[in-house]
Parts: sequence; C-alpha cells; structure tokens
Amino acid sequence: MAQHLQSVWPNGQRSRKCGLNAWACATFALFIGTAAVAMWLAAAELAFRRDTLVSVSSASRTRNTKYYARLAELNEHNAAMHMRAAVKANPRDAALWIGLGLALERESPDAVSQASQSLEQAAKVNKQYLPAWTLANFAFRHGDTATFWRAARHAAALAYDNRRPLIELASRVEPVPETALDRMQASAPVERDYLDFLITEGHLGDAIKVARRILRRRETASEGASPESEDGKRLAAFTGRLLDAHHTREALEIWNRLGWFPATSAHAALTNGDLERMPSGVGFDWRIGSFRGVQSAWRPHVIQFDFSGSQPEVFSLFEQWVVAHGQSYRLTFDYKLLTAIQPFPASSSGLRWSWESPALGATKTSAPLEPANDWRTLQWEFRARSGRVDRLRLIHRRDPGETRVACRLLLRRLRMENIRHAGPSPEVL
Repeated sequence: MAQHLQSVWPNGQRSRKCGLNAWACATFALFIGTAAVAMWLAAAELAFRRDTLVSVSSASRTRNTKYYARLAELNEHNAAMHMRAAVKANPRDAALWIGLGLALERESPDAVSQASQSLEQAAKVNKQYLPAWTLANFAFRHGDTATFWRAARHAAALAYDNRRPLIELASRVEPVPETALDRMQASAPVERDYLDFLITEGHLGDAIKVARRILRRRETASEGASPESEDGKRLAAFTGRLLDAHHTREALEIWNRLGWFPATSAHAALTNGDLERMPSGVGFDWRIGSFRGVQSAWRPHVIQFDFSGSQPEVFSLFEQWVVAHGQSYRLTFDYKLLTAIQPFPASSSGLRWSWESPALGATKTSAPLEPANDWRTLQWEFRARSGRVDRLRLIHRRDPGETRVACRLLLRRLRMENIRHAGPSPEVL
C-alpha cells in the first residue's frame, strides 16, 4: 500500500504541492491584512474629514501627524499633549516641533523653557528660514536677546525675500541701525533691505548712516556701486528722496561717493552735461518728464524731444538738481528746434529754461527758444545763491494767444559755469 502511494505521489511532487499551498495561504493572508489596513486608514480619513473633536480623535489612533496637529487645533486646552504625540510619531518634522513650542507657550508661562527647547529642536531639524525666524520671534516676545540675535543671524543668512519682519524686530531690540546690522552679521542684501525699511518708516537720519555703511563696504572691497548694481540703484534712488526732504548736503555726499560722474564745481555745475550717458532720472542726474503728446529719445551726447501738438500747456520737460558754487551763472547749450511747417507756426515756442529755488520760493525764467534748423549755441545768465541746491528745468509754457506746435527739439553740450570762471560769451537769451 505504501509503495502504491509513493508511486502516485512522488516525494518531489508532494513537496512542491505543499510549497504552493503555503505560498498561496501567505499571499492571501497578506492581501487580507493589506485590505484591512487600507480600510482602517480610509475609515480614519473619513473620520478626519468630519472634523469634529471626537472624529479626529478617533482618526489619530493611526498615528498620522496631520491628525494630531488638527486635534491640537480643535482641543486647545490639550494642544501640547497632542503635539507631543505628533513629534513622537515623526521627530524629523520641524513644523511639528514648532507647533509643540507654540502650544507650550500658550499653555502656561511655566512652560516657556520647554517651548524654547522645542523651537530650538525645530531649528536643528530644519536649517531653513522659517524655524530660525520663529525662534527669533519667540525670543523677542520673551526678552531673550542672546537667543534672538543668534536666531536672527541664522534667519538673515537664509532669507531670500521679505526680510522686513525680521528687520523690524531687530530695530526694536536694537534701535541703532549699525549695531543691529553688526549683531545680525548682515550681508549686502540685508543692508539694502534695512535701508529700504528705514526710508519707508521715514527715519532718514538712520537711513543715511546705513547708506554710508553700504558705501564703506563697496569702497573697502574696491568696488564701485555701478548704475547696474543693486547697491547703486538703491543709493541713487535714496539721494532723490533726500533731495525731496531737503537733506541736500547728505544727498550730494552720497551721490559723489557713488562716483558715476565727476564731482560738480564752479567750472562745471551740471551732472552729465555732455549727455554721454542716458539720463538715469535719479539723484543729481537729468530727469526726463513723461507727458501725453511728447516723446523722448537719447543717443550719446544728444537728447531729442518730439512734440505732437497735443502736449500739455505747462510741464517740465528736462531737469536736474544743481549745487550753486557761485552767485552769477551762465548756462550754455546747443540746440535745434525744427518743424515741418515753415515758417514756425507760432511767434513763441513756449520752451524756456527755469531756475527754481524751492527753499526760497523764487523762480527765474529765460526767454523762449527760437526756431533753429541748424545747431545753434545759446547762453542764459542768471543769479543763484551760493551753497544752495536748486533746480534747473527746461519747461514748456504756452504763452497767451499762441497755439501748441508739433516740432522737434534736440539738445547737446549743456554747461553751467560761474561767470567769473566762464569763457567767451556766445549769443545770450
């Protein structure tokens, strides 16, 4: 009988049959187990979405950190307990450590030390801006200046944009800007943002100190603040703000230290008078007005204005701030004033030079420019108060009874000199 069974079920086939059965049973058990876990997780997610304290508490049995975090929001009295469970489930998640630290801070004044430890752990787990900023903010609220400056240094080095909240806290901890920047070990972008912050807040005196710091950094590194550099753009725009606020001495200091143009003098009071560079519209450089019916174009050494005939009746076309180094001045320039209609269709072009002293409320104006088909050299002589910063403008003002004219104006070789130092006089306006 045994021999007969062995012939029907050889040993090898019986072993393979048992192995296949065991594999099938294990696969089936795994399938059942996976399905059960999936159903359990799906049920937990459905409970979580009901978003009640009971349902989220039930869902948190899956140890999903998202459920713990939501449970802490729904049950604020036990928020720290739920966040402890969350960081235990995933101690590598900085956001959970931050949540635990803030929950401990809210829970009790006696838990501040534990809260600080949690936020320190968040900064260790994730060496990015948010944990460092959160720790700095926490330290600020609790007067921990040592921790604040350590965290602020870290945050300042990591921030790529919107550093204003950090800078605002730093300015409240340390009101002296240069000291605050030193304690943050501020980089060039942080210095620029601090300058922007002070300008926005109207603290121009402190902003001047930061501007000088930026210039010292550039000068120490033997780097000029070129017009294309971020430092150059910020500082040049700042000189305009200073001029508007009548901080003329400081504006001139910063402008000259930028080194874009030779410093002005009694012999050459204008900046960029030869128009070698395109007018930048900032600081002591030329500013070009933008008005309906007027178009401007620059090429090296020449500026051109085209008037459509629909331009406003009164506007400032071309202007710059000028430091008066003497009392009697002569403005010399070359110009063309062309029109397609001959003769010129008005007795006055309406274009004239103006010297304005905002501090004194005084204005002097030249006679209008006359038509000129070829380059013509003219001068205008006027008096200024030495040592003041006033404004030279080329303005358009339609005279009574005159029509607005479609024409083209070209300017070049603008010079403004103290008459005592000036050369021979060409034709005078």
